[in-house]
Amino acid sequence: MRLDTLHSLGTIASLPRQSPINSEPDWMRKLFTFLSVEEGFRDKPYFDRSINAVDTHNNYLARATIGYGVNVEDDPAYLKLVLREMGIINGTMSKATIDARVVEFSNAINRTPHGREYNATLESNLNAVAQKYGVPTFAITQVQSDNIFLGVVDGLNDGNIVVQGKRVIFLDSSPI
Repeated sequence: MRLDTLHSLGTIASLPRQSPINSEPDWMRKLFTFLSVEEGFRDKPYFDRSINAVDTHNNYLARATIGYGVNVEDDPAYLKLVLREMGIINGTMSKATIDARVVEFSNAINRTPHGREYNATLESNLNAVAQKYGVPTFAITQVQSDNIFLGVVDGLNDGNIVVQGKRVIFLDSSPI
């Protein structure tokens, strides 16, 4: 962990912009600060190395990512969070419709050659699918990314969009 990240974790009070994170507990703001410093924010999709995906030689593989390093390739739940924020899916849609749209975006990711040199291709492929649903570009704002972060940590239960958060997964696996 970088020293500047450790320093920022001890001093965060609130984000300088309007954010749903500002109303969260201190530990959540510190976690968010850590991720935002380590990952940085990117509004468009890109390939990033994932510690959860390695090849036969233990080299990290590139995975489709957006926002503050949210891997939308390996966990369809995180892709659902992004698509929900973009307005491409919503909880009133049927589960079949939601799943079909998630698969469509996943297929666009999977047919893109992987690696940072293919970021423009990834963006183009995802833009083409987004445009089918009236969204001109596959991109998110920082506030949308904040909401995605909250969904990753706390989960989401919005009609037919249900995502189990990491906090629940952690609590379920703790030996307490």
